[in-house]
Amino acid sequence: MGAASVKPTSLPISELLSSRYPARVPRYQRAYAWNDTQVGDLIDDIKLLLPLPAGTRGHFYGGMVVIKITDSSEPSSNVYEIVDGQQRLATFCLLFAQIAARADELKDQADSQGDGEEAKKLAVLARGVRKSNLYYQRYDVDEGNESEQPRVRLSRVDDDFFQSLLDGTAGPPSRESHELLENAANLLRDELVTPATDATDLADARGKLQRLCDAVLLDSFVIHIVSDSRSSGYRLFSVLNDRGARLTVADLLRSHTLELLDDHASSREKAANLWDDILTEGADLVDDFLMTYYTSLTGKRAKREDLFDDVKDLIFSATKGRVEILAALQKMSGEVSTFKAIHAGMWPYVPSEHMQSVTEWQRSRLQRLVSTIQHKLSHPLLLAARAHSREDEFAKLVHMLELFALRYKNICGAHTGPAQAVYYAECKRLRGLTNGVAANFAALRKALNTLIDKRAPDPIFRNALKDKLRYDGGSPMKANLKELLTVLEDYRPWIKQGSSGQPRPSMINLIDLGQVSIEHIHPQKPEVIVPSLTSHTNRLGNLSYWAPSDNSAAGNKPFALKQPAYAASVVSFNQDLAELAAWDLSALEAREEQLIHDACLIFRP
Repeated sequence: MGAASVKPTSLPISELLSSRYPARVPRYQRAYAWNDTQVGDLIDDIKLLLPLPAGTRGHFYGGMVVIKITDSSEPSSNVYEIVDGQQRLATFCLLFAQIAARADELKDQADSQGDGEEAKKLAVLARGVRKSNLYYQRYDVDEGNESEQPRVRLSRVDDDFFQSLLDGTAGPPSRESHELLENAANLLRDELVTPATDATDLADARGKLQRLCDAVLLDSFVIHIVSDSRSSGYRLFSVLNDRGARLTVADLLRSHTLELLDDHASSREKAANLWDDILTEGADLVDDFLMTYYTSLTGKRAKREDLFDDVKDLIFSATKGRVEILAALQKMSGEVSTFKAIHAGMWPYVPSEHMQSVTEWQRSRLQRLVSTIQHKLSHPLLLAARAHSREDEFAKLVHMLELFALRYKNICGAHTGPAQAVYYAECKRLRGLTNGVAANFAALRKALNTLIDKRAPDPIFRNALKDKLRYDGGSPMKANLKELLTVLEDYRPWIKQGSSGQPRPSMINLIDLGQVSIEHIHPQKPEVIVPSLTSHTNRLGNLSYWAPSDNSAAGNKPFALKQPAYAASVVSFNQDLAELAAWDLSALEAREEQLIHDACLIFRP
């Protein structure tokens, strides 16, 4: 990147928009990403300029990197392709649109008050802001026509919505970047433009609006860095944003892959479309995916500070051909969709892939594993398993991990390192399978049971269930209680039939844990106090649950008066309570012992 190929210039925003146009974000560049914090910072910076006369104080807003491309059809004979700085420039354009819209509002007020002279001045202000900063006239002599064109265009996924915000015709946003654009426009209006021009005298309001315009146009500066080639521009872009200092890893990978395809326009366009699909819900989510994906592919823990280099070297190295890059992006697009489903606890097989042997009860276990138990450690393994497993194999894996994670991590608090090593080794094994080979998780089951025997054996599990799994143990323990009690309920038929052979759940009842309420058999606030039970209210043995369809109004009544509600419950635990002669400390401890005994049998992979 020679010095002659890069020309930095300090420019006020007025000159940037009047002489360095049209500015175009490449179709394949990242979407708009500024949130409340970045927009709020820009608003605060502009507010500092408003009390001072124009030209008294300037504010520097950072740099912009553009590639200057010759285009004889444009008035300036050039187009400026934005490599870095689109967020700030787009936000300034949104601000000018809000200034023009505010001038229109004030003009309408002037008209309604019969002040034609002021209305005329405000109309000129609105028109001038739009003509000088948002649009320009393009004359196509060969076609014999002229047209009004935007001075700034965003990427393919954002531009239509962005232009509709500028001209006031925007409909509902359809993706995250659109929501951010709309939010930025609203913030600029509500936090800057309207308050800065709040005056009863219309001439005074117009003056304040003009000062706001001048603060942006005359007192706001950027370093405009112009490169005469794409390769120089992209290298500069990478240097300025090394290791994601300002951009996400996904943004940098997008830039890297599209630079690799720079000499193949059709391949670059295909890659850009794939990146648009991948980044639909935002680059931060894709960065989380890349952390998971790297581990899922390699069986190694990903480090966020090395993620760009690691993924680049693994999937998008400079030695890869365009066919390989497109294939890798296509594969990654599918895996992103799987990750999003897993991340949300949604079953990652579409209905057309469903197997008759897999029940809805089994499909519901993923939500338990991801959202209730919050076993994020399993995500790389689940991603690898989805890529190489039939639905029935995947379902068995999910429930195996559900049982293991609650016991090993959530209840016993065993160190995650050994489990991580087992999971990551299984990732590598799965990714090495050839097509058509069954996943077969027998070896994984054996390894996890070995970890249980070594680090979460029955004595440790029993003590943890007694001492830690209490209603007063905080929100995580309440979630663990619901999980344990409802799983034990699902295995009750097997328990009642003698607990012989491999534990088998009934898989009949689908229970939404969000609708489940924990039942204190001896109430927390009893109508009749039983002294011997008062200090044992939050123990496991004193807890059951009400299903969504149960009538749980018995509440704080004495045990004998609650038994009819227990008898009518769909929960077999409660039906058993209805058969007891009394509820005392002896009955509580006997029930707790039985629950713990059953849990030791069932909560093994």
